[in-house]
Amino acid sequence: MRILRRSRGLAVLAGCIALACGAAGPAQAQVRSTGAEFQSHVVASWGDNPSGQLGDGTTAGRSLFGDIDAGNQVAQVAGGFDHSLAVMSDGSVWGWGANQFGQLAVAAGDGPVTRPVNGIAAGSHIIQLSAGGGHLLALRSDGTVLGWGINQAGQLGNGSTANSSGPVPVTGLTSATQVSAGPVSSLAVHVVPFLVGP
Repeated sequence: MRILRRSRGLAVLAGCIALACGAAGPAQAQVRSTGAEFQSHVVASWGDNPSGQLGDGTTAGRSLFGDIDAGNQVAQVAGGFDHSLAVMSDGSVWGWGANQFGQLAVAAGDGPVTRPVNGIAAGSHIIQLSAGGGHLLALRSDGTVLGWGINQAGQLGNGSTANSSGPVPVTGLTSATQVSAGPVSSLAVHVVPFLVGP
């Protein structure tokens, strides 16, 4: 991995309010930034791109950031091994990059998806995404958790090891407040009620 000693080119990201990184080859990242003129929340990306995970319509990497056409109401981004997703302010989820396991929440396919595609419709109540090696976790506003993508180790948490290209609920998990998808595992913080006293 090449480390930049100066922030050349990154100074224009002064309005940046969130970052997410993936893990395929040299680091790739997506940024949600606020433009001062329009207050748009758009995705910028840079780095390695063999699976189209930068979402710019190509599989060519780049060392300078560029905005991609993922809409202007991005609430959060998540970068997985070789795929990227964004949840919009309306709850819809858009993805790009590798999709061999259905990790973009659309029918699995072998070729790269180089531009954002809508995997989950508006109104999903998804408030947080976390991308793993080939799976995604989504936290909903009611504290339930959804998963999709590869599931060979049971990382979707639905009592199965079958892959899923659509969201499946994590069985029995409620009151979650945060999710984190690892390479082949999943984590969640959830509230566990307990009684104090006799």
